[in-house]
Amino acid sequence: MDNSVLDQLKEVEKRIDYPEQRLGKELAEPFPAAVSGARKLLYASQTEQAMSLVRPEVPFIQTGYENEFGRRSTSFKEAPMRGIVVGKIEKFQFKPGWHYYLIVYLPETNSLDLIERKSYEHRIEEYGYNVDTSYLDYLKLGDEIHKNDVYMKSTSFDEFNNRMDGINLLTTYLATNLTTEDAIIISQSGAKKLTSNLISQEIIMVNENDIMLNIYGDDNLYKVIPDLMEPVQNSVVAAIRRENKQESLFAQSYSRLKEVTMSDDKIIGGGRIVDINIYSNNPQLMADSVYNTQLNMYYQNTLRFAKEVVLKVDELVYQYDCKKNYLLDKLYTNSKKICNGCKISNKDSIFSNIVIDLTMEEENEVHEGDKLTNRYGGKGVISKILPDEMMPKRIDGEPVELIFNQGSTTNRLNPAQLIEVELNSASSALLNFLARTTKTPVENKQEFVEKTFNTLYEFISMITQKQADKFKEDILSRAEDVQFDILYNMVFNDPALILSIMPLQENITIDTLDELYKRFPVCKMSQAYTLIKDSTGHYREVKTLNPLLIGYQYFYRLKQYGKEKFSVTSLSFTDNKNENSRNKSAGQNKGVFTNTPIRFGNMESGLFSHIGNTVNVMMLMLYSSSPHARRLTKKLLTDSPFKINLKLDKESKSRKAEIFDVMLKSIGMKVVFIKRSIKKKKAFQRFINAFQKLDKADAEWVMKNPDKIHIKHDRNGNPYFDGLPNQKKPAFIQFRKDDKDD
Repeated sequence: MDNSVLDQLKEVEKRIDYPEQRLGKELAEPFPAAVSGARKLLYASQTEQAMSLVRPEVPFIQTGYENEFGRRSTSFKEAPMRGIVVGKIEKFQFKPGWHYYLIVYLPETNSLDLIERKSYEHRIEEYGYNVDTSYLDYLKLGDEIHKNDVYMKSTSFDEFNNRMDGINLLTTYLATNLTTEDAIIISQSGAKKLTSNLISQEIIMVNENDIMLNIYGDDNLYKVIPDLMEPVQNSVVAAIRRENKQESLFAQSYSRLKEVTMSDDKIIGGGRIVDINIYSNNPQLMADSVYNTQLNMYYQNTLRFAKEVVLKVDELVYQYDCKKNYLLDKLYTNSKKICNGCKISNKDSIFSNIVIDLTMEEENEVHEGDKLTNRYGGKGVISKILPDEMMPKRIDGEPVELIFNQGSTTNRLNPAQLIEVELNSASSALLNFLARTTKTPVENKQEFVEKTFNTLYEFISMITQKQADKFKEDILSRAEDVQFDILYNMVFNDPALILSIMPLQENITIDTLDELYKRFPVCKMSQAYTLIKDSTGHYREVKTLNPLLIGYQYFYRLKQYGKEKFSVTSLSFTDNKNENSRNKSAGQNKGVFTNTPIRFGNMESGLFSHIGNTVNVMMLMLYSSSPHARRLTKKLLTDSPFKINLKLDKESKSRKAEIFDVMLKSIGMKVVFIKRSIKKKKAFQRFINAFQKLDKADAEWVMKNPDKIHIKHDRNGNPYFDGLPNQKKPAFIQFRKDDKDD
C-alpha cells in the first residue's frame, strides 16, 4: 500500500476515540462481530421496516445506542427553545381534548409556533404510530414549555424515553417441518404481543348524483359514516349508491337506503374513526339534502374551526407584534381559504360536491404469513400459530413463545442470535435460582441484599464491567429499604437481567460463555418438556433427552402482512382489451369482491406447477381469457359442485391469441393453429417429423395453405403428404410398432 494512504489512515485513526465510532446502524446491533456482512446490510434495511407495536418492550440485551437512534427520530420531539402557550383551539367542539392545536409564543425569535395534539400519526398506506401526548394534556394557557422538554413522542418510548421497537420472546431452535427454510412457529400469546396499530386514511369523493347510504342510522337519524371515536361495523365504513331515476321508487325508499346491495360502492375498513374532515364545493346542497345531515354537522364544525383559527392568529400577531412560523402560517392560510369559500380542487379540476377525509385506527394482530425479524438479519415468515399449551416448555413450566429453524444460525452466518439467547437463558436461570433459594417472606433483608448483590454483580461483571460498576454505584447509593426493593423485584419479577453491552469493546465469544457456565453451573442449559402423541391419539408431556437452549430474543414485526396482498376474482367485466385486470380494491379500502376479475399470472402458474399442471389447466379453464369461455363457468353455479368438468367449445377463442395474431399481422405474419387429440400425441410427433423433412418451398406452401393439405396412405397404411407443388417423392410419416395403438 502507498505510504501516503497509510499516513491518511493513521490521521483518521487519531480522530477515533473508541472503536464504536467506526459503526453506523450496527451500533444498535448486539455482537456485530458475530454477524456476516450480508446479514448486517439486511438488518440495516429492516430497521426502517419495523412496525410500531401497541405494547413494545425494552430489549433485555442492548447496546445503549438504541436511545440515540430514538432521539433522532421524527417521532421524538423536543422543544428547541423556551415557549409560552398563548392559544388553544379545539378541532372538534363536541369532543374537547381529543384533537386540538396549541399556539406557542417563542420569545427568542419573537414568533408564533404551532403544536398539533392528536393521538396518532399517519405516514404512508396503512402505516403510522400512536402518540404519547401526556405532556401536552397537562398544559394550560400561560404555561411554559422549557427548552429540551420532550413534549410529544410515539408510544415506542417508555416513561424514561428508552427506545422500544420490538418485544422479547422466549425462543428456542428446533428442526421441524413447520420451520423449514425461514418458517417460524409462534404461540398465541406471543402473537398477541406483536399487535400493531394500522392507521389508514381514506378520501371519499361524493358526486352530486351519489347517495350515501344510511348504514349507521335508524328511522329517526340519517347517518352515513361512523362518528368520531365510533367503531366501524361489519367492516363497512360507508356505502354509495348511484342515483337512477328509473329505479328511484325502489332503490331510494327509506328502508332500501339502509341496505347495502351488490351494485353499491363500499368503503372497507376496520377499527375506529380517529379523525374526520369534510369539505364541500356545494354548501347549499349540503344543507338542503336529507342524506347529508350528519356530514353537514361536521362541515359546520370545519367552518367554525377555520374561523377560530383566523381570528385567534390575527389577535395574537397583533398582540405580540410577531411573525408566524411555517406550520402556523400553513394552517392559517388553509383556514382563510375555507372562510373565503375557495373551491376544493381534485388535481387540476374543481370538484363539484363533497369530499370526506377519514382516518381509521385498527389493532392488527399477527397472522400466519406475516414476517418477523431479529436484530441479526434473521427474517422469517410465520408458518403456524399454536396454542400455548402445544408449545415446548422450560423446566419451570414457562411455555416457549417462538421456534426458529435449527439451521438458520449456520446457514446465515449469524451466531450472534444464539449468543443473545444464551445470555438471556443464563440470566433467567440465575434469577430463578436466587428465587428458589430465598425463603419468603424474607426475614433477614440485609443478608438477602448482600447475597443477591454480590451474585448479580459478579455475573454482570463477567459480561460488561462498565454496567457492573454502574450497578454497584447505583445500589450502594440507595437506602437499605430501597436496595431491598430493587433487588427483590429483580429476583422475583424480572424474566431476565437487562444487560447493556458495548458492540465492539465488550464483544461476547464462546470463551466468555464457557467461563460463565464454569463460574455459575446453575446457568447451564437444562432439559425441557415437549408434547408427543401417544397410541391413543392424545398428547402428553415428556422430558427431552438432551438439554434444550431456551432464552429470550428480541424481535421486530416487519411492514409486510397478508391483508395487503389480498385479491379476488369474479366473472364480470374486463378491461378495454377484454382481458382480465388486477383487482386493486384491497389497497384502496374498497370492497374486495368486485365485478372485475384479475389476471391468472406467471407467479400463480409457477406456484401450481409444483403440484402438477393439471391444476394449472383447470384454473386456466375456470378463469379463461376467452369471453365466451367465461360465460360457460355459470355451470359452476347450476351443475353439481362435485363434478367440475368444463369443456371449451369451438366458439371459445383465446383473447390473448387474437391480440398476438393482430400484432403479427402488422409485420406480415400470422399464427396457424393445428388441433390434435391428446391420444394422438406420438402419431402427431411423426407428422411433425415428416413436415420437417420437406424442402423449404413445400414447407412454406403448407404454412400458407393448411386447408389444402392432402394426406394419403401407402399399401402398408403409412400416411404421407400428397399434392405438394415441388414434391418429387412421397414424404412418408414413419410409425413405430408401439405407435399403432395411437
